Amino acid sequence: SSFTAMQTGMEALSSALRDALSADKSKREQAEHAIRISASCPNHCLQLLAISTSGCSISTSSDHLLAATLLKNELKQGNFTLNGEYGLQLRALFLQYFMAPPSNKQLGTQLATAASIIMHWELQHHIEDRNATLVNTVALQLEGGFADNCKEHAILALTYTLKRQELDELQRPASQQLARFLLTFCVSAWSIALDAVRYEGGPDQLAFLRLSVAFTKLVRQIFRVLGQAGCDAACVEKCISVAADLASNMQGALADPSTLHELERLGSSLGKLLCLVSGWTAPSCRFLMERATTVLFLEAEMRHNLLNSIISTRSDGSETWKALKAREAQRSAFPLQCTKLLIDQIGRDAQLDAQGEIAGQSALLASLDNQSMQRIVWTLLVLLQRTHAQIGEWRADPESFCCRELLPPLEEALSQDDEYAAGDAEAELWMEGDDADREEGDEPHSSTHRLQNAAELALAGLLESFPDAAGAALLKLLPSEPCAPGESLGSLLFRDACYSALGICACELQSMFSFQQILLTAQKDLHALNGQTNPALLAIMQVRLCWLLSCWWAFGSSGDAAEDERACAQTYSLLSQLLSAGADISVRLQAAQSLHTVLRTLDENGLRDFAPFAADTCTAILQVLPHCHDDEAALWLLLALICVLRVPEAHPVAQSHSAAFNLLWQQAVQDQRTLLVQQLKRIGRMLNVDA
Repeated sequence: SSFTAMQTGMEALSSALRDALSADKSKREQAEHAIRISASCPNHCLQLLAISTSGCSISTSSDHLLAATLLKNELKQGNFTLNGEYGLQLRALFLQYFMAPPSNKQLGTQLATAASIIMHWELQHHIEDRNATLVNTVALQLEGGFADNCKEHAILALTYTLKRQELDELQRPASQQLARFLLTFCVSAWSIALDAVRYEGGPDQLAFLRLSVAFTKLVRQIFRVLGQAGCDAACVEKCISVAADLASNMQGALADPSTLHELERLGSSLGKLLCLVSGWTAPSCRFLMERATTVLFLEAEMRHNLLNSIISTRSDGSETWKALKAREAQRSAFPLQCTKLLIDQIGRDAQLDAQGEIAGQSALLASLDNQSMQRIVWTLLVLLQRTHAQIGEWRADPESFCCRELLPPLEEALSQDDEYAAGDAEAELWMEGDDADREEGDEPHSSTHRLQNAAELALAGLLESFPDAAGAALLKLLPSEPCAPGESLGSLLFRDACYSALGICACELQSMFSFQQILLTAQKDLHALNGQTNPALLAIMQVRLCWLLSCWWAFGSSGDAAEDERACAQTYSLLSQLLSAGADISVRLQAAQSLHTVLRTLDENGLRDFAPFAADTCTAILQVLPHCHDDEAALWLLLALICVLRVPEAHPVAQSHSAAFNLLWQQAVQDQRTLLVQQLKRIGRMLNVDA
């Protein structure tokens, strides 16, 4: 019979799936051949779905996941039909999956994705009997048929379906019809799920959280499809109120460690929903701006108080350090979205300011009093401070941390260089490969890191759009005295954040400060730091001050030639000293990068002013170079050295290190480190030395 043939085929396919995961190469090859043969059968997708949903007694959990993944890929390629009995069986099995979803999250995600492909196909082909479609059946069951513990996967599939529809412009009417139907009951069901998170607690808290995350994503996708014009303002404002209240309460509450991850996901999902609809109604703009700034201030205050109670960077085992580390690592998702709300509002206010008041609207941030503006600026400064994790990574491996977190992308420096821009294709391919690797995992993408970046953007936006109010607020918060040797960790990190703001917003602040003032601040702080016994704290400030000088270098001219010449000489001396005797290699690398920025654009007159410092700077670079393990670190040193060698006084020093250059050259050629070879060739030409 057809049932027996189906069962036999499933068992053979399940056995092949199991062998496809075998360590035995011959078994794997035979299994792959069997799977390819099965793929040519008309009921292949049905068999994969049956195995995925435990339809075969000899299958294992690994078989399930592999079968679900293959099913999803087959459906993506359009290798299926929904006509006749076969379509009914496929829909019935998917509905069976929704009624009793697997506990394995990966398996559930694959099956939900596969189901969304079927639902998308149904909407594309305008099935006449809507009651027979999987998408309609799941949507109706979600309203009242599925038990709470079965809803998450159905919600996931519907969310994916709406996303697929959104990408297809021709499907806009069908997707809007589905979105309007889902909206009729989803908002109330979502609100009930959020109430369960807030009030129920207990052993089911994790399940409530996961359901709330799924519902929040679906509601957000519904709003994306319908847009502002397709949503009732009262409904939007209700959603904003519900989401903002819960997210704010969650951010301030203590959490069970077992639920922290899902709390972060929910906070992020709620925040993204609020960002989407924040400008849709005038009352919501003001409400959300007030709520977002309050949440950010309370979060910053909590972190600030924890940090100020820590005496040393080495007290990692203290309860306060642990509390701060947990706060930074596990409670940053919703503050990140609140910061994005602030950035969006800055943009809207800037647009209103540019166009004049529109329809009675006025810029919300422009109406803030001085105290409120100062509170926002203080909040952003605290949120962009270096974190516990960053301090630990810096102390553990200063060179890697510097290349990853402190120095700008090397590509920018190389692309500004005429010789590199006209360089060979091999070097360009090397850089492309490096970029690809970095995108895959080298760049930090945690909520904590993104929160720091967002705080920087918000601060820059405030100073650009409201230079007088935000500039005055920042001025009041800047340290009035040089840092003292015994300065607390919290105070020093806040000072570091203030100097970060000075550098980020140098263009906006040039009417308030001069390069000479920044240089004098750096000199005083570096002198005061001579008594600092903690190398980690010393390195943090030395790196920041090097970087700050490079940010303000473009605004250095005072109009007085003699004064400018003195400022240049003091800058060269300061950077050369830090390159030679910085607290650790991160300081020396930052000094090299800052020197590259300063020297790269000098004309002949400027190079003559640098000449008295050239030999010592060259010596310092060559002393650091052998201690570099990272190619990026070595390249920054070589780029700085190339700038220094534009001055003939540095040539004898470089020529005296020919043995070190030869060793580095041989290693670079042997290991095919193309960019190192290229820069060493340039140095050889500058010194009239053959490779």
